[in-house]
Amino acid sequence: MRPLSFPEFVICRAQGDFFVYSLEGFPGLSSVVFAKRFMHSKLAKRLDSAPELWADCNESWKNELLLEGPVPDVGGIELSKPVLYWLGYIYRYWSFATGTPSSVVISKFPAKWVAGLYEPYHTLDPEMAIKRMMESKGIELGVVKDEDTYRILKKLYSL
Repeated sequence: MRPLSFPEFVICRAQGDFFVYSLEGFPGLSSVVFAKRFMHSKLAKRLDSAPELWADCNESWKNELLLEGPVPDVGGIELSKPVLYWLGYIYRYWSFATGTPSSVVISKFPAKWVAGLYEPYHTLDPEMAIKRMMESKGIELGVVKDEDTYRILKKLYSL
């Protein structure tokens, strides 16, 4: 993993805040569905390749997500604010530090599964938490098996 720059840390925090904001910005939407929708969005893809800073990211990001189409009004799991913040932060950190696209991160490590690791991992350094999650799934840093690549690409191109 590579070290993050200060602007990247700011974006990690902003994404964490945005995940918390989803509770009021997208009322009634399952936190897990929101996380998946966000991590597959054009906005997340743009953040993966060129982090940008917005003064008011909550409304800006919400509007950008809505431009991609309606957010489904689906009930389900509503995570607590601390869990949502950590989830948003760790996903963005993961993408920056490993160079892995957001959509691939959430495909391999679904929000419900990662949120379930909040208690044991949220006090760890983000890099250590990410390494432990990867180890638990038998994935080495920087190593993606051919069958994983095929499955991910097939899924991405069928969206």
